[in-house]
This record gives sequence, structure tokens and C-alpha cells, in this order.
Amino acid sequence: MQVLVRRKPNDNVLDRRPGNLRDANGTADRLGPFGKILLACQPALCRFLRIFSIVLLSLFVPSIAKADKFATNEEVEVYYMNSWLPGTVKQIGKKGEILVEFKSHNVQKEQAFPQENVRHLYESGALSRGRIWSDATGSFKTKAALLKISGGKVELKTEELKEISVAIDKLSARDQAFVKQLKEKAGVSALPIATIPSLTEFDTSVAIDVSGNSRRMDYFKDPGTELVKLNLTPDPARKSLKAKQGGAGFPTENSREGIRSVIALGGADNWILASIEPEDNPTQLIWSSISKGEVRKIQLLPAGESMMDYHTSSKQLLTYRLGSKSDHESRDRSLFTVWQTDPSTEEPKAVVAWIAKNPGDSNHGSNWARFVSGTKVIHRQERGVVLAWDFVEKQLAWKGKQDSFFQAEPLLSYSGKYLYLPEENGMRILDASSGKELANVPMSDCGGIGIHPDGKRVAMCCRNRIYVLDITGEVPTRLINADTISGTHQRLDWIGDSFLCIEQHQGFVLFSLDLALPIWSYSVDEQAYAYGKEGRKRSIVDDHLIYAARIDTFQGGLVVGAVSLPGEKAQSAIASVKREDYFALKKGDSVRIEIDAIDHATEIRQAIEKKVVANGWILDPGSQNVLKAEYKRSPPEQKQYEMRRDNGGQSQIQSVTTTPYLAKIALLIDKQEAWGTIQVSYPPSSVRMMEVTELQNEVDKMTRPNWEYYEKLEMPSEIIDPKKRGGLGKSFADKRGLVERP
Repeated sequence: MQVLVRRKPNDNVLDRRPGNLRDANGTADRLGPFGKILLACQPALCRFLRIFSIVLLSLFVPSIAKADKFATNEEVEVYYMNSWLPGTVKQIGKKGEILVEFKSHNVQKEQAFPQENVRHLYESGALSRGRIWSDATGSFKTKAALLKISGGKVELKTEELKEISVAIDKLSARDQAFVKQLKEKAGVSALPIATIPSLTEFDTSVAIDVSGNSRRMDYFKDPGTELVKLNLTPDPARKSLKAKQGGAGFPTENSREGIRSVIALGGADNWILASIEPEDNPTQLIWSSISKGEVRKIQLLPAGESMMDYHTSSKQLLTYRLGSKSDHESRDRSLFTVWQTDPSTEEPKAVVAWIAKNPGDSNHGSNWARFVSGTKVIHRQERGVVLAWDFVEKQLAWKGKQDSFFQAEPLLSYSGKYLYLPEENGMRILDASSGKELANVPMSDCGGIGIHPDGKRVAMCCRNRIYVLDITGEVPTRLINADTISGTHQRLDWIGDSFLCIEQHQGFVLFSLDLALPIWSYSVDEQAYAYGKEGRKRSIVDDHLIYAARIDTFQGGLVVGAVSLPGEKAQSAIASVKREDYFALKKGDSVRIEIDAIDHATEIRQAIEKKVVANGWILDPGSQNVLKAEYKRSPPEQKQYEMRRDNGGQSQIQSVTTTPYLAKIALLIDKQEAWGTIQVSYPPSSVRMMEVTELQNEVDKMTRPNWEYYEKLEMPSEIIDPKKRGGLGKSFADKRGLVERP
């Protein structure tokens, strides 16, 4: 894997804070293999950054020190504790220091500042101090500060706080040279920040309600008997969605600055679009060409904008933010903006911005949003409300509800034709444009979904099973036992035709569909991502992992890249896999049973013994392998329900007391849990009841004794060695590519 980290002498950033310079794009020319180069050049690169910053400061600070004189009682801004604060000049010292009265955190202060830490009001937020600007003829002159360079124009603010725009080619030769030099030295800080338009009110009265009729399914019922045969047309990945192994690196302002989202766009240049979203500074869009091995463009959006998706054919970007006081909206409003932009654009242009909320619905933010097409956006709120917006017609096209307690992530087919909704009672397939239900695949607790690039095969995770469904109906549904992996699997990605990458904690595991075994584990550099922020941190495109990594923990710097999967080490492991070596307990091995039950202990033991015999295990009271069953009740707790009548009327809150039953079983090998499962008779999230029934009675029906769980549970005949649940090895995706870990 190779990466090009390019630094041009003119690509350094003077931030709009005194003395704060940082690099905009990257360093040096192509130097060789990805890992060796970064490791070899990193110390020298850091020294170069420091020296280069000192040189630039020596160029900039003198010009700052020569700023206009300040007057007593003049209103100014001072740089204090990393922020510009309003203040009033009280006194000018003999050496030029300025005594300013200001307020910080509601505390009145007086402090002397050097001139470079004080600015006139018209210089607020400017790229440069005030200076005399003139046109080519010399007939026009004005004193102003430079606010913005965009579209062949400069935006200036005069001493009278009036903003004017002037074409650069109309300026004097001296001013044109100044603008050119400033752009070269200021880098990202000189980039224009895109402007958010006024919010547009969308019509929500025409929305079609496509909420499904959810029904509670028997947890133990084999969902394979209910899988329907579909007859849908494929929606494959576009041919240009390709990936190439490589990367592009770029320095950052500090080690805390991290990537929020990384999206592979493909194309001839193998584009990867990443976003850096600081709390109070502009959002950066980083356009990296993996084919060229460099960052080709950086664009700025207003602070607070979070990148959600990019639509390649229409060249549109979708961002999300929470409402703020400046928007005259409460903080729980989801605000979306569509931008027109691509790597050749100097500045993203806003298309439309709107409040993405259906009146009457409680809004708790948006954690998933995607383009359906160049005219429609679908987003899923945190409580499962799904809204489809037509941002061209300015209306809510349709609305629905995803019935999923764990909020498994929805999935759009490659060109946005189908919306796949994993739910507690199955998977629904909707026409993403109209919201029409095209299919309902019943199963209990549908988790993650993965679409094969051919657009035909869909992998669905259901408890300890994986189903591969052909949406065209040409190939029968395939069932794969997934007892050998653990956890709630909310994300599946295909590698070739025979492997799935299944999400695990801080990474994913490569699972063989043919062997029904985990082969290899992968993790990414979590330090490269913005701490505490959800985002599209990784994806798998064209059998490549798209990810970000940090160049240096202390000095900063990031890499976005792609590595081919499964990788050399994993490929060798695949060729040498022996299934029998994976299992700690199999046919012919001994086991003993321990029961801890409040009642029905005999029935529970008999049920477990039957399954042990059926598995070919040998019952032995002296065995070190222990099947331990626990059956008990949870402590009483209060639950509240909001009572609503079908014919309307005022809602009412009622409380009930619940004491759920807990049925658990675990296999302990060398005192370590190798397998286990649990069922708790929790009260339902909603209850439909007749007028004459009582809520407590209805809830009690749902929290009834469940000792029969042991009669119905599925106990695998082969128990994988806990040490091999992650496969035969681990790889870490960092700045060098895939690195094997012990």
C-alpha cells in the first residue's frame, strides 16, 4: 500500500487566532511504500512543521504589530483563553501594550494585551488586519479588513462596518499580490466558508403513512419456515464504485482533531470523502484521490454541520445539524441541508435547508440519513421514526416506523431503489421513493443486513442464524448456522461470494458462509475518529476496507485509505482451516448439569438432558465442562405506559409493577463461559387492550413464567473455543495498512 502526503510551501494555515498556524494539505512527494515512508519521515516532518511555523510567524507577526493605533474607550475584541471577547480600551501603554476591560464567564476583568491580541471591531473574524485597498486606476480607495476570498472576489469590511465585494482582477497590482500571498500562506483559513440558506418550510400534510402492522412472533419459531419467495429486480452497485489500495495523508491542527465520517465514492480517481467536524470551528470536507495518493481539495462548511451522505450522480452532499438559538429553533430540531459540490468546486453551494420533523412527533435527533435520489432524502430518527423528504417539491413524501428495539441500521440498496428495514418481527422491503411495502420477510429479531454488490443477494442476521435471500426468487434461501460468533450483529458486509464481515466491538470479524466459522478479526484506529461522535467511520466497498488512521498520536496528522480484504495473513488462514480444531466441546465429549431454579427444577433438568443426549454429549457428574441453568425472578420495578384511545381524547399515564422471569443457561469450560443464552419476560413496549381490561392484567400476561424456555431452546451440538470466536488471527488497520496483531 502506498500513500502520498504532499506539502506545498504555500499550503500553511494562519488560523483566525493569533500565532496559530497549521498545515492545510500534506507533505513531500511520493516517497515509497505506505508504512515505511510514514514511519521514516514522521520525526523529520514534525521538526519541519515546527520550524516552518516559526518562519511564518516571523513573517506575519510584524505586520500585526504595525496595526492601527487604538483609542481610549474604543470598543474592541481581545483574544483571551482561546476566544475573541468584546472589550473596551482603557489605556495605551508606552510600549504599545493595551489595557482592556472585558468580561469572561460573567467576570469583569482588566488586562494588558500585546497589539496582536487586540483588534478593531471591523477586523472581527477577518483573514487580515485593516489596510488600504484600491482599484487598478487608484481612483477608489478604502480602509478595510479582508473577510473572505471566494469566486474570484474578495469580501471586505470597512471601518464603518460596511461589507463590500470586489473582483480580484479589478484591484491594484499591489492588492492582487497581497491576496495571492495571503492565500498561499493562510491555506485552509483563507478558504471560503459556505453559507447556510434560510430554512424552507416543507409541506408535511401530504405524507403517506406506511407504518407496518407489527405482530409479536414466537421467539422459538423457526423463521426459515416463513421466508417468502420474492420476485424483485436486482439493484446492483454502480460500475464506477471501485476501490484501490492506497491512502492520502494530511497534518491536522492538533491530536484531538479527528475524522467523523469517511465515504468511498469511487470513480477513476478512487475518491474518498472525509469530514472533520470540530466543535466550534468550520467543518472540513477532505477530498482525497487514492489513485493520486493525495488530498485534492478541502472545502469548509459552517461549524456544526455533520456530513451524512453524498450522491455522486447529482453531486449533492447531505448534512445535518441540531437547531440553535441562532436558528430560532430548540436544540431538539433536526435541520438538514443539501449542498451542490464536488472536488472541482471552490465552495459548496447550498441548495435547500429545512426542519426534518413531522409535526406532532417528538424529535430526538437523527442518527441515519441517506440520499434516495437526487431529489429525495430518507432519515431515521433515534426512536425509529422514518421520514422521506422530497427536497425539490419541498414536502414530506412519506413517513413510517421501524419496529426495532435495538434500532438496527436500515439499509438502502445501491442506487436507492429499495429500503431494507430490519425489525423485531422480520425484515420489510419498501420502495424507497414511494414507501410502498414490496415484501415482508417474517423472523424474530432481525439484526444486521448486508447487500451483495450484485444487488440480488441479501444477508440477514437473525439470532444465531444467517439467511442469504435472493430477492429475485431464482435461488432458494440459504440458511447458515452462526452459533460460532457472538453478540448483536447490526452490520453485515460482503467480501466476495463466500464471506461476510460481521460487526463486533470496535471492529468486525470475517465469517465464512461455507464453513460457518469466524476466520479473522479486524479493528481500526479509534483514535483517528472524533471522540463521542457517531458517524460513518468505516465501510467495505469492492472488497476493500475504507477507513481512517492517525499518523502520530501526539503530533496529529491523519490518513484516509483503502486496504484489500481479507489480507495476506487471513488468506493463508482460510487455506489452512480445519473445522475440528475450532471446537472446545463436540460429539463424544462429557458434560455435567447444574440447576439453580426457584421451581420446576426437575422439568428443567429433564429438558436439558434430552438436548445433551441429542447432541451426542456424555452426561458425567465429574466432568469439568458444566452446563449451568438459572431460573429466577427479577426484582419488582415500576413501568409507565401512556394510554391513548383509538378515537382520540386526552392521553393518560398509568403505572404498573412488573417482576419478569429470567431463564438463563451457560456452558462453562475451564470456568470460562463458552456459550450461553438468556430470556427475560420483559413487559412489552406497547399494549393494545379492550376498554374493559386492566393494564396490570395485560402486562402480567406478557411477564408470565417462562421455564418452558429450556424445552424450546436451541443448543448447538458444537461449542466453539472462546479463544477462536474472533477467528485464527487479528489485523489492525493503521497508517501502514493492515498489520497483524498477536
